[in-house]
Amino acid sequence: MAGRAEAVTVTFTVWDTAANTPKLGDVANLTMMVIMDGAAWPADNAPVEVENGEYKLELSVAERTCDFLTVEGSSASPNTVVIPLHMEVPASLSLSAKAIMEKLVADHDGVAGSLAEAINHIRQERMGKATSTEDGNIVRIYDTDGITLLRTLTLSELAGVITRTPS
Repeated sequence: MAGRAEAVTVTFTVWDTAANTPKLGDVANLTMMVIMDGAAWPADNAPVEVENGEYKLELSVAERTCDFLTVEGSSASPNTVVIPLHMEVPASLSLSAKAIMEKLVADHDGVAGSLAEAINHIRQERMGKATSTEDGNIVRIYDTDGITLLRTLTLSELAGVITRTPS
């Protein structure tokens, strides 16, 4: 599903109320409106007939910058109605993912209350590890009892190599 500020094509039905059937060939008689969060505007694009009383309308990026959207219209043909289409416009998924990534990068230190701290706690719980201690270029990783040393990581500044004990 397209998110906020993304163009999308929607379909809608035009109905002949006298014959109680889909209205065919009425595209030239349609006037389309877009209602964005309660404010009505003429549609940016013209509708296109698809088939069997179904029509489509491409909603522009500008028409998708709202929370709630209604596509409605009228026909100059007698006894003809446009069935309105109502939708909630979701936030863009790509923007949400970007915001999450920015939050992760901003919180990479794992300070109290940060997302990185929560991820570290989850990782520690799942792996059975507690915290680590840093001593210069040495990191010691302890078991959940906080006493049993599981691994020691040593960074060689000259070679940029990490050795671990036990390996």
